[in-house]
Amino acid sequence: MKAKPRILVIDNDKNILAAFRISLTGGGYRPLVCSPARGGAEDALRMIHRHRIELVISEIHLNGHNESGLRFLTTLRHKLPHLPIIIVSNQIDDAVEQRLKSLGINGVLTKPIELRVIKRTIKAVLSLQKIRYSKKKVLDQQ
Repeated sequence: MKAKPRILVIDNDKNILAAFRISLTGGGYRPLVCSPARGGAEDALRMIHRHRIELVISEIHLNGHNESGLRFLTTLRHKLPHLPIIIVSNQIDDAVEQRLKSLGINGVLTKPIELRVIKRTIKAVLSLQKIRYSKKKVLDQQ
C-alpha cells in the first residue's frame, strides 16, 4: 500500500493550522504543521528533512511581513529546488507575485480558501511532481 503524502503547513495562525490538519487528514494526507513564531524557518527546514515532506503549503506573511516569508522560500528553493510549494495569503501584490514566480512556486491561493480548491490544487501539484519525477527517472536510465 502506498504511503500517504506528507504535507507541511506553515502559518502564523494556530486556527488555520488546525483547520489544515483536519482537512488534510480527512483528504488522505499526513499533515504536519509549523508556526514560524515558535521555531522559525530553521524549524520548518528541519521538519522537511526529518519527515520527508512531499509538499509545503506556506503563508507568505511569516511573522507579519512578506520579506521573512520570501527569505524562507528563497532558502527553501535553494536547498530543495524540486520540492513543490503552494503559497496561501490574504493578499499578494504584483511585486511579490513576480518574486514567487521567479522562485518557481507551484501555486498561489488567496484566503479564505475553499476546501475543494485546496484539495484540487494539492492533487494537481502532487500529480505534476510525480510525472516530472517519472520522466526524470526514465531519462536517467537512458
